[in-house]
Amino acid sequence: TSVGQQVVDVKIGEISTSFSFQMIPGKPAQLKVMDCHPEETFTIYNDGRLPIPLKVQLYDSYGNPCALEGVRMQLGKSPGLKLSPPTQHQRSDAHGQVNFGFTSVRADR
Repeated sequence: TSVGQQVVDVKIGEISTSFSFQMIPGKPAQLKVMDCHPEETFTIYNDGRLPIPLKVQLYDSYGNPCALEGVRMQLGKSPGLKLSPPTQHQRSDAHGQVNFGFTSVRADR
């Protein structure tokens, strides 16, 4: 789907008309990490920092970005893994994004 202004033309013989409407994204159905491909793997040493800021974007079920402000998100992690700064709830901005920033990672030995 294409989000934004859409136009529909209707024609019957020599008679025609058109109307327009604003297509908006549906409700959030997916989260994607920004600036990172899903098949990409990072190597981080213990007490190391992610090489990119950890940012996520809300998407609807058709893959359109959802510009939904105020959605509460929190990072999940495996037991024994420590993130710094500690995970805290954050709310999405007006673009449907949350920036958790540069995160350091530490694993118990």
